[in-house]
Amino acid sequence: MQLQSALTLFSGLLENLVFSGISLGWPSLHFLAGYLLDRFGTWIERSFGTFLLTLGCLLLAVSTPATSWLLYPAMISIAISGYTLLISNTQIANLVDVKARGFVITLLAGMFDSGAVVFSVMKLAYEAGYSLKAILHIYIWCTFCTWFRTFALMPKEHIPFPLPKAKLRYGWEEWICFKKSYDKSETDPILDTPTINDDSAATTITQIDTGFSDCLKNLLLWTNAFHICIISFRVNFYFGTFLTLMEISEDPSNISNLTNIFGIMLFCGFIAAPLNGLLVDGVIKHPKARNVPDKISLLRASFASMLTTSSLAITLSVFIVVANSILSFVFQLLTRSFVYGGTTTFLAMHFPQKHFGKLFGLTYFIVGTVTLLQYALFKLATAVDPTFYFINVGLLVVVCLTLVHPLMLFFLQQNK
Repeated sequence: MQLQSALTLFSGLLENLVFSGISLGWPSLHFLAGYLLDRFGTWIERSFGTFLLTLGCLLLAVSTPATSWLLYPAMISIAISGYTLLISNTQIANLVDVKARGFVITLLAGMFDSGAVVFSVMKLAYEAGYSLKAILHIYIWCTFCTWFRTFALMPKEHIPFPLPKAKLRYGWEEWICFKKSYDKSETDPILDTPTINDDSAATTITQIDTGFSDCLKNLLLWTNAFHICIISFRVNFYFGTFLTLMEISEDPSNISNLTNIFGIMLFCGFIAAPLNGLLVDGVIKHPKARNVPDKISLLRASFASMLTTSSLAITLSVFIVVANSILSFVFQLLTRSFVYGGTTTFLAMHFPQKHFGKLFGLTYFIVGTVTLLQYALFKLATAVDPTFYFINVGLLVVVCLTLVHPLMLFFLQQNK
């Protein structure tokens, strides 16, 4: 791997952990961020996201009790920026070997999932005696690393997949001062149609001419959205009722220790998420020895990934119902890590790259909208089911319905 590609990949992982991951809310503008990426390219989309990140942190730093209203635009800006950077970083996986593409996509998602550790670091710094304004000012200066990375290590448009055989020029090599030194005989800019080799052909089952409306007509897009919506709702509702469940099922003297264990496990998403990528890559590579068509390999890989994710979510729901705290912690980690990384990989493999941003944004916009229902369900549960037992049993039944998505993938690959 070239030095520039290695720097782009490594800095993308750190950015997802340190900057993107600070966004814990579900922003309502996912689709806009995806549209900006597909329509105007990486530099424009990332400039939009990084500006919001810097602006949000600046508003937090200058806010006072008298100007507490600044917290609303600040947190909205930070939330939108986090997912904007995540969407653009997904294309970094195109730089690595085809056999490791799924692993890198899920690793990026896992780093994003573990980004809540930034709040823990800020909390420790505050408890050590640093003022909140000083901490935020330091973080503001750190956001300039994202500005630098946008124009030095990311492409102006997109990183194509599959990669062209000739040297790919992006980042600082697209600056005017570098372009003047290029050999005029080099005619392989980033937007040139890449040459597809045997390995690259095995990672996509869509045609370049597929329109966005055709993607919307694909039933797999909607079953995938249903799959992630239900599982995400299950995990987030568990987060919302965590303390209540601990108070009901655990000894009061042990709740503090369990909470610390739970917090540590939330940070381990970057460890668990790549397991899904290894599963996908392994299934894709394995059938080649038997001359299985590429489309079948991808469908089988997605089937294995989605079936595993649904099984983890069902197991999590069972342990929540039986009030087994430790095993619930383990399976919420695995479920959360698998569902987000798996969805990103699914969209990247089964739909054209030129529509990835919009489809990613649309999917997560739906997820965010459905997640808002947890507040209404929580209010209902506290009134009629204070222990959340029957609610959790009902969610167990609903989570079982997510098996529809992997079953569709199974029957589809059987009919190919």
